[in-house]
Amino acid sequence: MRLEDTPLCHLFITNDEPTSSEVERLHRGVGRITRRMGKIGTISLENSVALEIQEIEGKLQQIRGALSPLRRVPIEVLGDIFRISLPDNTANKAGRQALIALCLVCQRWRTAAWATHGLWTRLELLYRPEGFCHKKAALWLSRSGTFPRSLRLHHDGLTSELARFLMHGPTLDELALEFSNTVCWRRLMDSIECFSLMSLSQTGGGFRAKVSFPWDSLQTLSIKFSSKGWAAYSPSFIHLPPSVRTFHLYLPEGPRFTPTINFKPGFLQRLTELVLCCHWHISALLSILKHCEDVEVATLYFNASGFHHLGLDRDLPLFRLNTLRLRNVSSLELLPFLARAENLCHLDISFEDKSRKGSQLLDLDDLFAARWHSFIQTHDSLLTLRLHDAVIYENAIEELFDPAVPFKSLTHLTMDNIVSATEEGREFPVDSLANGAFPCLWSLELLEVSGVFPLNRLLNAVEIHQACQSRAPKRGSTSFNLKVTYYKSRYGLFSDVYPVQHSMDIMIRVRKLVESGTVVDIGPMYEHL
Repeated sequence: MRLEDTPLCHLFITNDEPTSSEVERLHRGVGRITRRMGKIGTISLENSVALEIQEIEGKLQQIRGALSPLRRVPIEVLGDIFRISLPDNTANKAGRQALIALCLVCQRWRTAAWATHGLWTRLELLYRPEGFCHKKAALWLSRSGTFPRSLRLHHDGLTSELARFLMHGPTLDELALEFSNTVCWRRLMDSIECFSLMSLSQTGGGFRAKVSFPWDSLQTLSIKFSSKGWAAYSPSFIHLPPSVRTFHLYLPEGPRFTPTINFKPGFLQRLTELVLCCHWHISALLSILKHCEDVEVATLYFNASGFHHLGLDRDLPLFRLNTLRLRNVSSLELLPFLARAENLCHLDISFEDKSRKGSQLLDLDDLFAARWHSFIQTHDSLLTLRLHDAVIYENAIEELFDPAVPFKSLTHLTMDNIVSATEEGREFPVDSLANGAFPCLWSLELLEVSGVFPLNRLLNAVEIHQACQSRAPKRGSTSFNLKVTYYKSRYGLFSDVYPVQHSMDIMIRVRKLVESGTVVDIGPMYEHL
């Protein structure tokens, strides 16, 4: 009898896991076939018998395949294997295709993939006008179970399909929309209002609060306008869902005027995290920030000017601000406006601007130096500071880290690609570390320094700093962490440089620091061929 004709046939054409009774029957079948092969082997080795043995061996292989331990791998374990083996991003087209390919292997794999809800939580789509199918998107995200869902859309146009999805589709935790222009945003808002009014009319009217839509449950909302142009009218943000706590807004460049950006009363006040990209006049930036009283984490992209025309009477009421990241900035003139952000603990400033060649020149005049020192004294709770991609005059770098105005609580300091405009090797005031500018510092990262950076003096300063810390009350980590990396080439090709090891004296000093408990990571220097 063929195995395909037995009650166990489904085990030989699928990857189903056999039941305990089926396992017992399969083992008995293996015993019978093995005994039969033994009898045949002792009788003859004629061709007909050899063919029979080959057929029996095929059956035996099928049965052993059905008994394979791989079939008994729990669905949950199989799902974890899928999660590890799939691309990090299963939301884009390539990631979705890889996930679907797993589902097509067999029914058991599909069951495992569908049961692993975390694989279906994100969806990223790029579509043309009329190309968004809300039913397919809803079906994909419906497999996420109770996991938070995320939808990211990049498109050239907009239809009512997206509005229908946001109003009547599955609930979303995060929504990111990229528009080619502000007209698309207005159409979306009009469509959402239309669906809202239709739902109210179908339920007999009543207050809006009585009708719940998925749009109204968003926790994170990101809106980006990719075009450089700006419509003659400003987009309205008065219909944003009140549930949003994390808001990302990327405004386009180039309005000749400063448009008014309208938000629904209370929307900005409820935010706890804000990402804002605005290269307009500084008044537009401040008009938004002045309402963000509960924001704890803020990331601001701007190279606006005009601070000196505003005076210092417009301090921003960012009372809960804990982490501030400044990007594409051309100066530090915003900091004096943060006098009331007394809970600021983490400050990350990057002067990098992809539209500008080279690093930003940072020159601190006497007036701003006084404001910077006032800022440091006011924010004595600052724990981490990072400065990235700037050219600084020698006097400016000394003013930034004046031992007379110490960073009382700073534990982490990172200087990344900071260049001295006057003399190479002055990227960091080494003496400030030894003279008490950072009494609580235990992590120092100097990244992309020049080849003539005074490493010997830095190691001296670290030893002095460590000695001072050993006499002070213990706070947090007891070991000092030092990391130094050197740039390969700022003006030539990477292929024109080669690594150079440090001197034996440096290596001996580093070894002694390591033996004393200091964590030291110093990369090689580079020289041109």
